[in-house]
Amino acid sequence: MMHLEFGASVAFAAERRFLEGDASFRRYETLNLGSDAAILMDMPARPDGPPVKNGLPYSAIAHLAEDIRAVVAINSQLIAAGYSAPRIEAVDLGQGLAVMEDLGRNVYGRMMQNGEDMREPMAEAIRQENIKVLLPSANEDVEL
Repeated sequence: MMHLEFGASVAFAAERRFLEGDASFRRYETLNLGSDAAILMDMPARPDGPPVKNGLPYSAIAHLAEDIRAVVAINSQLIAAGYSAPRIEAVDLGQGLAVMEDLGRNVYGRMMQNGEDMREPMAEAIRQENIKVLLPSANEDVEL
């Protein structure tokens, strides 16, 4: 069981379990409280490494996100533009923690790996125009 406090008004007491993440330095856990679920993202600020080119560290050259502020900003921009992004329920910028909406585990990559039929999920993504985030030059006259 875990108890998280975000400011004076938001607190969570939930069972936590490690969640497979991406290849970044972020860590993810599922938070479960009864039938409610959320994702805890742990993305503390990380220090720059040594200079590798022109006096700059790799993170500056590659424009890597240095802390959770980038995730919060990108999610906000995606939602403002009408795209789907996990809703951020609570955030502690100083600690690099965010409690985010759990969108489930049914991701395209895993579905494809399992040999599932992708025609309907991809057609739905095109109908909802979600795929335009990934393919900005997508033809709007796609036949389904």
